[in-house]
Amino acid sequence: MKKLLLFLLVSFSISHLMAQSMEWLCRPGKFSDIQYMGFDLFKVRNNVDKWGIVSAEGKEVLDVEYDSITPFVENRALIMDEAGRRILGILDTNGDIIKSFENEEIYATSYPYYKDGLLGYKERNGLCGYINSMGRISISARFYLAAPFQDGVATVQYADGDGYYGLINKSGGSAIISDTKYKYLSSVVDGQLLAVTSSSRGGDLLRIMRLDVNRLKAIKTLESKMFVDLSDDFTYL
Repeated sequence: MKKLLLFLLVSFSISHLMAQSMEWLCRPGKFSDIQYMGFDLFKVRNNVDKWGIVSAEGKEVLDVEYDSITPFVENRALIMDEAGRRILGILDTNGDIIKSFENEEIYATSYPYYKDGLLGYKERNGLCGYINSMGRISISARFYLAAPFQDGVATVQYADGDGYYGLINKSGGSAIISDTKYKYLSSVVDGQLLAVTSSSRGGDLLRIMRLDVNRLKAIKTLESKMFVDLSDDFTYL
């Protein structure tokens, strides 16, 4: 208990001293908001609601002229438009823009962060794909929906045919061997996911499935002879 209290006191003291030092380095009154991003970098906002990045030494490493900057996830942050929809650039942990999309129309999905080294993106036509950590297209936009990768696989809704769901690997190929047409697949969590298929007795069949290497195996049937309402962003069914 004493060790825990000591750790908390030390952590608080460091945070307090860091905040005080940043107020001094950034000169009180120059910025209306200062947020620590990690990697000795601070996101700062000026009086006209524009954001930039300042180092722990007080140097502006990214001009304070952007509408929105996301937190770092997997050593990458995104510069976004005011609505938080369009991706304008990708930042590394030095605050440098390693890829600019200022002259392209690249949009964020419902999860605007890197996961497993890949970032889901959306084109103007609404189709989704994935961008690697250097900002290059890794998997072309050919899906209606593209969920974050986890343990090397991601759930997608194919744009061809009847919009069935599947699992892909990082090369963009199918991660499962199956003749089943899935009307819905959730993201994989701890090797398990929810799946909706047509029921032979009418309606839909909702099951918990387990990903076993490259096959989906049923664990438990939750409902049958039902109709499932699916969200368009993986948030509910």
